[in-house]
Amino acid sequence: MLQTSHRKQRATPTCTASQLLHFCANILLLLLIVVASSAHADIMNPMDYDGSEERNSELFASIEAIGQRYCPIENDPCKQTDLDTFIKRETDAFLSLRKSTDRKTLDDIIFKLCANDTSHCNYSTLKKEYEIALAHQQ
Repeated sequence: MLQTSHRKQRATPTCTASQLLHFCANILLLLLIVVASSAHADIMNPMDYDGSEERNSELFASIEAIGQRYCPIENDPCKQTDLDTFIKRETDAFLSLRKSTDRKTLDDIIFKLCANDTSHCNYSTLKKEYEIALAHQQ
């Protein structure tokens, strides 16, 4: 006696190239948003600073994160005095940027400098770029 297989075949979902392209585009957009937002999550926009304890903690964490990029290894030739000078320069630049009046320009500069390459994502560079942008607007 012959045995026959009565397995049910699963229905294979089909999608058009357009649907697949749309799906891939959505996934890519989601990844870009996540990467862009996490890339500069450690730097606070100085215009958001209100002096509260929460903002002070965020500011300290932000400058500390910049310092870690500046001197990533504890026993690096990066001396404590160099790091202290760097932190003072960053704090001074931050305080100067608090007086900014053009929110959109500052936001654009933060995104430009901090979204992809964090090596230029610091308050000193932000301040220089902001000053250049304002000079070009006049």
